[in-house]
Amino acid sequence: MTGDFLDIGCGNGAYLQVMANRGWNVWGVEPSRAGAFAAKTVGFDVYHGTLLEANYSSSSFDYVRCNHSFEHVPNPVDVLHEIHRILRPGGKLFIGIPNVGSMSFRIFGRYWWYLCAPVHTYNYSDKVITRLLHKSGFQINKVHYNADFWGLLGSLQIFVNRNTGQKADDGWLIRNRLLRIITSLIEKCIDIVRMGDVIEIICEKREHSIDV
Repeated sequence: MTGDFLDIGCGNGAYLQVMANRGWNVWGVEPSRAGAFAAKTVGFDVYHGTLLEANYSSSSFDYVRCNHSFEHVPNPVDVLHEIHRILRPGGKLFIGIPNVGSMSFRIFGRYWWYLCAPVHTYNYSDKVITRLLHKSGFQINKVHYNADFWGLLGSLQIFVNRNTGQKADDGWLIRNRLLRIITSLIEKCIDIVRMGDVIEIICEKREHSIDV
């Protein structure tokens, strides 16, 4: 399958290149001036700003990707409605977001690795995001949990560093290869019981109207 692809929060265009290599026609939206400039420099059509500001035509895309960017938007309902509008009937949406229903978050709370990134406007559990997608006119096709060592080992390092002034990824724990392997294996087991740190959802645009 190929077609017209949009990456929301495309950064420097690395994933646009992946999709272009697979035969897709690619576009991007990136709020960072540096990221948008880098993507444009290598020849990609990237809008510097937000999805709503880009104002693409209705039914423009076959596939929209929103990977670790959706949790940063201040207007998630408006963004989902806009994605629904610009997708063609039957078009696919991929969303990847941190999971506040994860085991690591329940253990570490405010020291959870996925809270150390730039501030999240909202945080989501699997139940919240799937309900929001359904109400916004999407049919959920697949929910996948994708954790690695950062959730457990990164969070533990943050907890150890909490009063030292060290950066979140600075310390012997997070640099230890054996601990990375062990915690990655543990995290994959946690994924199986649907409590992994990252939720990845593939959904499809429904034909009927969006719920209000």
